[in-house]
Amino acid sequence: MDYKARLYDSNTGRFIQPDTLIPNPADPQAWNRYSYVQNRPMVLTDPTGHRAACGALGEDCDSDVAPLHDELENFDAPERVREDEMIPYWDTRIAPAEHRLLAGLGGPFTAFRIQNINITASNAAVRMVPGAGSDGLLLNDPGDAFRHAYGAALMVRGFGIEFAGDFTAAHETRYSGGPDAREQAFMDFHNNAVGMEIAADSPGLSNADLEEVIFKALVSGDLYVWDGSDIYYSDSCPQCIY
Repeated sequence: MDYKARLYDSNTGRFIQPDTLIPNPADPQAWNRYSYVQNRPMVLTDPTGHRAACGALGEDCDSDVAPLHDELENFDAPERVREDEMIPYWDTRIAPAEHRLLAGLGGPFTAFRIQNINITASNAAVRMVPGAGSDGLLLNDPGDAFRHAYGAALMVRGFGIEFAGDFTAAHETRYSGGPDAREQAFMDFHNNAVGMEIAADSPGLSNADLEEVIFKALVSGDLYVWDGSDIYYSDSCPQCIY
């Protein structure tokens, strides 16, 4: 099909000629010159042929995240404890709120189960999300968003939604010396809530199917990603390449 600027092959669903430019070199998706609007045609348009836009008339894409910025501005962040208030627990240190919840539900045995959930969620993130954990960390990236949602979902499976909600909220009261602790908590609270809702609404899913549903939530933009400088829907951040 002749679209004037480029030829399109409807059988493969791809343009068979590269774009004439890289509209935004800072965006890894833009380096694929055979793609169209960052492979997001249901969300973006390209009225000029030179850059993806969020609306038919070419509105700036920053408007797409305006509701997120408003939500972050109004977010009531949990109060973090001081470093000297953290409680030694096994080979780590936890917040007093976490310690109280563990003491009321099996203590070390519950902590061991939660640790296994965290390991399972981290391993799934590395396996499911391209590039996750490549720097040895799962922090402020799409892999982190998936890890929180899937871990919260598994916690609902193991302990029920009330405990999962209480414990994931308590976890966000841990000491953080970082400058963006509030933004990280905003991201984590939302992603935890999405994972818990998915688990509660789909009790019959296997863990493998649960992974798939949460990954679909990630690539569909239902999760939030704070990348250390700005907040994004999980289908529009600079690292969001699936």
